[in-house]
Amino acid sequence: MAVGGVVVALLAGWLVYRIALLNPDEPDRGAGEILAATLDVDGVERSYLLYLPEGYAGEPGLPLVVNLHGLSSSAQNQIDRSGFNAVADRERLIVVYPNAQGGGPLGLAQWDVRLSEGGEDDVFIEALIDELIVSHGIDGTRVYATGLSYGSIMTYTLACVLSERFAAVGGVAGGLPRDLESTCGAAPRAVPLIHIHGDSDNIVPFGGIGDLTLGADESVAAFVSAHECAPDLVRSAVPDIDLDDGTTTTRQVAVDCESGGAVELYVVHGGGHNWPGGTRTMRIFFGAMSRDYDASTVLWDFFAQHRLDPVG
Repeated sequence: MAVGGVVVALLAGWLVYRIALLNPDEPDRGAGEILAATLDVDGVERSYLLYLPEGYAGEPGLPLVVNLHGLSSSAQNQIDRSGFNAVADRERLIVVYPNAQGGGPLGLAQWDVRLSEGGEDDVFIEALIDELIVSHGIDGTRVYATGLSYGSIMTYTLACVLSERFAAVGGVAGGLPRDLESTCGAAPRAVPLIHIHGDSDNIVPFGGIGDLTLGADESVAAFVSAHECAPDLVRSAVPDIDLDDGTTTTRQVAVDCESGGAVELYVVHGGGHNWPGGTRTMRIFFGAMSRDYDASTVLWDFFAQHRLDPVG
């Protein structure tokens, strides 16, 4: 599918989600504090939402998760879709939800995943990390990135171009931009990666989006190669807790990685364009959602195993 067609499909999905969501779950926005803020980046005002976990009293040294929304979406929508704030409360971490700028053929909020659309979102996000290190004393060795759909694609971009800022990354339903495959292979550091993707995703297909992204298997394989792991991943079945959700999941784990890092892939069989365990979306458009596990918890459990070497 051409990139323009994907944009139209995603916009249509967003409109359906907003107008006719059936049986929505009540979003879990956490028991902490959500702050709206802006940051000047080279003369451009960029906005974001910052989540401080329940009981936060300004203590320094907490880890940070950068959580990126999808195409035409927003920071608030990503809070609601992912439910990551509940993990932040439980595990004592800060989550930041940046907003993309409008762009593209329909003026949608869109990350410059190819770093060729003039948005310079990598500059924004790096400046945001620096700001939060100063303002909230976050631990710069424990900064992570994740995202849904186009936000997942941008997560891959960050892993490629800011590999020395992120201890680990995790994408949900969006792969590695084809334009950055060689850039990522030449990055100063191979970033630990976990990828979660439904094999029945009809919005961002498991097999990739034309000339925009690699498929899930190819994206993960690129990181397996960068980490110099054994090419064959070890497979195991994730317990099928909810027998009525229409999905099962296979976990694939890279082994014998010379880098000392890690790579994992969760294939949601029968799964659509969803954040497993998140807020339920309209199945007729977005497909089945796994209720066997919480993707935010899976992501954090993976992130918590990795940290950067302290500077100096």
